[in-house]
Amino acid sequence: MHTIHMHRRRDANRARNVKLLQIGCSAACFIFAVTLAGAAQNSPPGGALRMDRVVIVTPINETPDANTQMLLHEQQVSHRNFAAANALRKKQISDDTATLIKLALDFKAEVEKTGSEASPAALIRQASDIETLAHNVKEKMKLTAGVN
Repeated sequence: MHTIHMHRRRDANRARNVKLLQIGCSAACFIFAVTLAGAAQNSPPGGALRMDRVVIVTPINETPDANTQMLLHEQQVSHRNFAAANALRKKQISDDTATLIKLALDFKAEVEKTGSEASPAALIRQASDIETLAHNVKEKMKLTAGVN
């Protein structure tokens, strides 16, 4: 009889512990839900960051000072100027190349037309003009504004 009484008491304690555990879990879930609802009401729509709460200034989020802004502006202007100078240089190379091709074709036609009767001085002058223009094109191709 004593054993039966102990088993009943142990079963009653287990039932009470299970009931307390269920109540504790329910209370924890309720508190979590209330906390979550409160946090949702305080957050801005769309889940965006709240910039009014950012208090740590790092190199990433700090605004540049006046000197840094001026340097950035000068770099942008310089980059645009270099880009414009390079575009102009490329256009000049293209134009000079077209002129060079025309002069070379004219020189070839002159040599074929006159053959050995051509005046060497005139041909030498034309060849010299072609050589000078070719040298200028070569030098322009080596240059690129803004590259050190």
